[in-house]
Amino acid sequence: MSWFTNLFRRDAKRKPARVVRVARVRNLIDPTLNYAQTTNGARWAGEGFDPAEYDLTEIGQVEDTESLVMQAHKKKVALMFKEGHCFFSQNLKAKDYIEKRIAQIGRASGKSWNAIVRSLGHDLVRTSNAFLVKTRILEDSKGRAISGGKIRKTPEDQKLKPVAAYHRLSPETVEIKRSKSSGKITHYRQIMPDGSKKIWSKDSIVHFVFNQKGHFNVGTPMLVPVLDDIRALRRIEQNVEILVYQHLFPLYQYTVGDKDMPADVYTDGEAEIDLVRREVELLPAEGMIVTPFHHSIEAIGAEGKALKIEGYLEYFKKRIVAGLGMSQVDFGDGATANRATADNMSRLLIDDVKDYQEVLSDQIQTFIISELLLESTFEGDVLGKDFAVGHRFKEIDVDTKIKKENAALLLYQGNAITEDELREALNRNPLTDEERQKLFMNVVEQPMMEKEGELAIKVGNALPKPAAAGASPSSGGSAKTKATKKAVKTKSQPTNQHKTNPGPTKKKSYRLADRSFRTRFNELEEDVLGLYGRDGERVNTDYVRQIVLGGARQVKDEYRGRVVDAMARGARKGGLVNGQATILAETRAAPLIDRFDFDVSRLYRDVNRLVGRILLSNSNDKESEIKIAFNSLRYRTKFIEATDMARAENFGRARALAALGFDEAISIQHGDTDDICAELHGQPVDIRGIGIDQVPPYHPMCNCELVQPEQTNDN
Repeated sequence: MSWFTNLFRRDAKRKPARVVRVARVRNLIDPTLNYAQTTNGARWAGEGFDPAEYDLTEIGQVEDTESLVMQAHKKKVALMFKEGHCFFSQNLKAKDYIEKRIAQIGRASGKSWNAIVRSLGHDLVRTSNAFLVKTRILEDSKGRAISGGKIRKTPEDQKLKPVAAYHRLSPETVEIKRSKSSGKITHYRQIMPDGSKKIWSKDSIVHFVFNQKGHFNVGTPMLVPVLDDIRALRRIEQNVEILVYQHLFPLYQYTVGDKDMPADVYTDGEAEIDLVRREVELLPAEGMIVTPFHHSIEAIGAEGKALKIEGYLEYFKKRIVAGLGMSQVDFGDGATANRATADNMSRLLIDDVKDYQEVLSDQIQTFIISELLLESTFEGDVLGKDFAVGHRFKEIDVDTKIKKENAALLLYQGNAITEDELREALNRNPLTDEERQKLFMNVVEQPMMEKEGELAIKVGNALPKPAAAGASPSSGGSAKTKATKKAVKTKSQPTNQHKTNPGPTKKKSYRLADRSFRTRFNELEEDVLGLYGRDGERVNTDYVRQIVLGGARQVKDEYRGRVVDAMARGARKGGLVNGQATILAETRAAPLIDRFDFDVSRLYRDVNRLVGRILLSNSNDKESEIKIAFNSLRYRTKFIEATDMARAENFGRARALAALGFDEAISIQHGDTDDICAELHGQPVDIRGIGIDQVPPYHPMCNCELVQPEQTNDN
């Protein structure tokens, strides 16, 4: 046997790789060392419990006494939970199990899940630390079930009862004990100001941490670098308060005499100064003093020589506001900031809060959801991707949310992502079969298409059937069809002594062709007049109504594609490439098509109403009155076609600009002198979630259009 064969035989004897479940992976010992001294000067106690590296009690005291800190924390927590939070998973059974367990825990804890998570967010914002105490119990003393989980074993073969409740633990009161040999946390202790203590094992505590330095027990509060600035501002404010008290009541200097006329001494020995002093002392509060020319009264104050303190106060206030991750706009002080500047400043706060949300959601998934899944009865690797359940906060930045959703929809429509990936990008769970049946397509669009199809069949059966190609008049076609053709032909190709005038060659009325709306309307008029010329007073009004409805249907079918093309043309002008513009138009043109169908239906209903009234009247010249009726409505074909096509193009441009990240477009007036257009000329239009009623044209035959903001100068 050759060495080559032996080589492959050895490979065949190798054992396959072991598959290790995530739930069975042990927590390994950290080989690195911890810091030997806390930042607040307290020495590590070795085998004892060690306090936090930072004085978290001071953080609470500052929050209670400094309004800027209190408002900053309050606004961050409010923004964090503004839109709510939820669980998500591709496995609906796993998601339902987690939601059920959370409901049980909330009931047993005496607080809702939202209240528990909100308390965690508040502690994270305040101290960068949050603690939950687990109550582990399977059933009460009477054997009634408390928790929906099961008793489980850890990878170290330790039995743990399921979690029944979570309770908030104040971060200021917590001390941590680590193993001297391994450095791993073994116990937590709560110590109160009165000296009372309580100890829990590490399996009974969940420690949420934010901004934690390497090998520190706790996270670093964001307020730590701001404390000195707060103290400095407080000291300056105290000095300002003293200064205000000193100069609140002015000090007056009364001068008696001058160098030319010094103070006198009267014959009785009383000096003029003593007389003035006595008068001032006896002066009533509402009195006044009349002085001679050599007397003067002067108020003594700082007289502009005192230090101007406003700049120092403003400087330290700005340092505190910046250190809190806020801006003056967030506190309601807009100062000279315009809208764009204010939005940018507020976005910094949004990004800061999103950081808290991401950290909190990640730790909820790691410390809470994972443990609940381990207590479940699911078979297999419950911590694997098949049972993965996550926690997330809903998007708090509405503008960003709209842009992300539009981008995800374009990717889905461009076959770049799947439906499940689209739902995940929209922060929504996968659709169930029941939810899919309630979609707009199944509830509205499909029934409408079915009804329109039934109506099209009825109208098609009622219309005259065209003769087969090449067939002679005597060999096919109904009598009504031949008579109608003859009546129409008599008008368009008359016969006289000069034989027959061939006239213009027209296509058949009900064949879909690329014609204008006005041409279709004229063909409908000819068909109605031809039908009346054939049957006269015996004309069937129901048949006329079917012809009118068939004409409306024909125009709608023909112009649907034109509406989509107009919107795609506008999308290309907005900056999208051909493929993207076509996808956008095909998926967003439904309201435009509905508007065009509505306008066409209303016009043809008016035609049917007027013509029907004429045919049922006792008029002696019904043919002329039918012509007058069509002439009175003919102008609307031009209005509808021009207005709706312009609306489709502007809507396509607005949707394209929004998809490319623009928040506004500029309305530009071209040619017309309408007051509405003049007022809106050059004005920004919010295109975030814009509808077809917010885009030009603003009136029939309006020539206004939407352009990109940077294009206004060129226009």
